[in-house]
Amino acid sequence: NALLSFTFTLENIGRSPALNIEIWSRIIGTLNQGTSIEALQLNFAAEVRNRPGVGRGFYLFPGEKISQVQSFEIGAREIEESAVTYGGRAMLTPNLYGCVNYMIAFESRPHQTGYVYEIHAIDPAFPGASFVIFPDQGDYDLSRLRIKYSHWSGGFHAD
Repeated sequence: NALLSFTFTLENIGRSPALNIEIWSRIIGTLNQGTSIEALQLNFAAEVRNRPGVGRGFYLFPGEKISQVQSFEIGAREIEESAVTYGGRAMLTPNLYGCVNYMIAFESRPHQTGYVYEIHAIDPAFPGASFVIFPDQGDYDLSRLRIKYSHWSGGFHAD
């Protein structure tokens, strides 16, 4: 099993209070060939938007920041099923995707900002490079992991 925790830091850079803010996220072990991370993220955002009871989150006034931690577990079965094998070794490149839902005062429709990040291993000997994660190497210290914006997905979207 893999346990991953992320700290989301949100800042209201607008001129109006952001109301009922909620962070919705999912993580997957590795994309299967033919699967679009952008489609997964957009479908998830649409699913969240249509959930009953969505919109009971926190508030941020202009210039305010808040941090929230979310943890995810990737089970051994999911790791095994989502790993790509190359040269006899299993490899993973987990993806974290989701959206931030919020309302703006005096507007009736909710807004969303979507995101997709990739999680890679790093090697201090090659500081600018990113590598796949090998489950057979056991636990990875945080100093050996990098989270980065996914350029494959089209990245962020906002409405």
